[in-house]
Amino acid sequence: QAAVQRAMLLGGTLVALCAHGASALGARLWPSYASLLGVEPLPPTPLYLLAAGGVATAVIGACLGLMRRWGQSPALGVLLPAGRMTLSLYMGHILLGMGVLESLGWLHGQGLWQVVLAVAVYSVLGVGAAWCWLRHFPHGPLEWLMRRVAG
Repeated sequence: QAAVQRAMLLGGTLVALCAHGASALGARLWPSYASLLGVEPLPPTPLYLLAAGGVATAVIGACLGLMRRWGQSPALGVLLPAGRMTLSLYMGHILLGMGVLESLGWLHGQGLWQVVLAVAVYSVLGVGAAWCWLRHFPHGPLEWLMRRVAG
């Protein structure tokens, strides 16, 4: 429903902004606890979980809204294979993406352009890999394994 999608987009954005604001304010008020009040992914603190959950909720709401409005568009159809391989792509981002970033020394203290570059490169590679994989197999590798294990 459109109202739920808008609520996810706005609510998720609000939660993420509040988590970032609480982190900045908390670090100013209690500098000795700044590491516990961060929104960085490592180590994952409660405010990071709120910020990441808010962003994820907002992105899901935006994606659902886009699909509702322009779901038949060929441009969005390119993304469908990635949606059918979410578990494989998620684990790939952890194992491959984070591993590559670690080897490049990009996991900590990087600027916005490096984050955007890393996300863009992984997104393009992930969408391309999903598209190629699903041309030859009905499911992603981890989706296949999950179906085998879970029945």
